[in-house]
Amino acid sequence: MQETLIKNDPDGMLERVTALPDQIREAIKICSEMRLSKNLLERKFTNVVLCGMGGSAITGDIVASLLSRELLVPFSVVRNYHLPEYVGKGTLLILVSYSGNTEETISCMMEGITRNSGIFAISSGGGLMEICNDKQLDHQMIPKGWPPRTAVGYLVIPVLKVLSILGLSRTPPDEMAEEFIPLLEDIRNLYLSGSESILKNIACDMQERLLIVYSPPELAPAARRWMCQINENSKMLAHWGTIPEMNHNELVGWCDDPLFNNYYLVFLSHQNIEQRIAKRIELSSELIRARNVPSTVLSLPGQNTAQALMTGLYMGDILSLYLASAREIDPSPVKAIDRLKNALAKSE
Repeated sequence: MQETLIKNDPDGMLERVTALPDQIREAIKICSEMRLSKNLLERKFTNVVLCGMGGSAITGDIVASLLSRELLVPFSVVRNYHLPEYVGKGTLLILVSYSGNTEETISCMMEGITRNSGIFAISSGGGLMEICNDKQLDHQMIPKGWPPRTAVGYLVIPVLKVLSILGLSRTPPDEMAEEFIPLLEDIRNLYLSGSESILKNIACDMQERLLIVYSPPELAPAARRWMCQINENSKMLAHWGTIPEMNHNELVGWCDDPLFNNYYLVFLSHQNIEQRIAKRIELSSELIRARNVPSTVLSLPGQNTAQALMTGLYMGDILSLYLASAREIDPSPVKAIDRLKNALAKSE
């Protein structure tokens, strides 16, 4: 199976994707030395806003889900050039850009500085780091050399750490990570050994179809991540949503859309799911299967929501590589994004 996964992978995307458990451990070590300025330590924050795009923005979704039962203030994610009006002096503004040069994130940073928000930035360098150095703002440096979509461990842990230091969450990141790192290592060993074929079968069945993945709200970052990784690694469109929300709109499309033969459906689930949502997944699956739509209900490994979320993210990454391999394409290049960035640069 490992040979199948690494076919047409000259830049080593497989190695980068499957390094997630090791990356999280390294990020914990890096962040053990985190020291915040008095400017942050002496403030009383009333809300947290995380700004980012793409593989950096998913950081905020993951953190919000991991800390959903212990965050002591509202937490929101901004994927835009501008901040909400409520962002101000009482806001901890976390800017996440792996490269440090994401223009939307830098735009939000400058607005946050103007509004006297508490600034904490995470990057491997670039403009974010330069602005922080110039204005003596808090910045966490992370290792260079990774495609942003493969750096999720380096990005999530610093956010968890700063929230913990500031007393906005209760569980230190190292304690939280130890709940799911061994499970991620088990999944890596299982799939790379070739002893598990669920994801490979899904990839084979859906390589000429549009994947639509739904999850309960607590696993929404995993569903979104599946879409994004299939977009970038597999070079295909995909769609994600949540249930029960899809029961109030998209279900009608599933039962009446004339193009239903072009889709492949996955419901993500876990053992601690709300029972009414579990029943909705069961009944929705039956309605959709009646139209002979290929579908799978995938129960994610894990004894709790955090474990299910992280294993769901990881398995989506692996699936995207199976799909790229099945389509015989290199998962690493993102030529369309590169072309757009070049065109934007010329238009300035």
